[in-house]
Amino acid sequence: MADVMGESFQYLIFALVLGIILAYMILAAQFESFIHPITVLLSLPLSFIGAFGALLITGKTLNIFSFIGLILLMGLVKKNAILLVDYTNTLRARGMGRKEAILQAGPVRLRPILMTTFAIIFGMLPIAIGIGEGAETRSPMAIATIGGLLTSLFLTLVVVPVAYDLFDDLQTKLFKIRRWGKQSLKAGGKNMRKAIFTIALLLLVLPYSAGAEEVIKTSEVLNLKRCVEIAMQKHPDIVAATGEVEVNQSRIGQAKANYYPQVDLSSGYKKYSPASKTSDRSLDEYKSSATLKQNFFDFGKTSTEVEIQTLNRESTTSDLRNIKERVVFNVKQAYYGFLQAK
Repeated sequence: MADVMGESFQYLIFALVLGIILAYMILAAQFESFIHPITVLLSLPLSFIGAFGALLITGKTLNIFSFIGLILLMGLVKKNAILLVDYTNTLRARGMGRKEAILQAGPVRLRPILMTTFAIIFGMLPIAIGIGEGAETRSPMAIATIGGLLTSLFLTLVVVPVAYDLFDDLQTKLFKIRRWGKQSLKAGGKNMRKAIFTIALLLLVLPYSAGAEEVIKTSEVLNLKRCVEIAMQKHPDIVAATGEVEVNQSRIGQAKANYYPQVDLSSGYKKYSPASKTSDRSLDEYKSSATLKQNFFDFGKTSTEVEIQTLNRESTTSDLRNIKERVVFNVKQAYYGFLQAK
């Protein structure tokens, strides 16, 4: 009997480990990151605290049914972290900063987290209480599940945002180290081909415009700061992206105009041409009118339009920020590469 129990626990442990590995692979594919799935999987050990604590308080043992409850927890407790991480990534994609996105994602996602968690807990209560014949054998599974969900509910809301912030810093540092390594390898050559390439890249980043021609004519020393300034002012991608941001800003103002009252004024004059000089000229007509319009209810059309234009502005602003970062990086890479090749 002991051998059968030991073999059963080995299979259950294998199923538990396999579930964690598959969950990481799926989350990595969904988030397109190797770091954020670890943030989500941190909710698993937090649920073990409540599961073992609930078994200890109720006096239940760690048997096959309670172990099945632990495996069940692997699929349930991740939902809270997924809701937080996914909405945080969505806010950051709209152009919001990391800190602001984390602080906003918690209150917004609190309601669905509470609804789903308590729905599962209330569904497990009849099994945990042990109503019906043979229910005592299944109650450890429900008790472990309820305890894990309760502790994961409260600890996830605190630990996951903190872990997201720390792991995102780590991901940023690793990306910078990797990019620096690539730059160092690329900057190793000091031959003429490297010099020609960097000069061509510099001319590509700083296209010949009025500002660039003026610099060349006056023989001004092109230091790094001056190169970046010219690129920010004259680069066609930055100019185009800035224009898109301004257009979206004006569209927001046009959409918000429907909130305010509209006044239409009109006037007219009709001159009467008498058939004879003795006719009465008082028949000339003067007309004027004023119309006031106020839109009180339009089934959310105006608010939806304002929200759409606001999202478009945030998207174009984020694109502009990314273009500026790319241009600055290209300028610095070309500038330092040219100096090193020289």
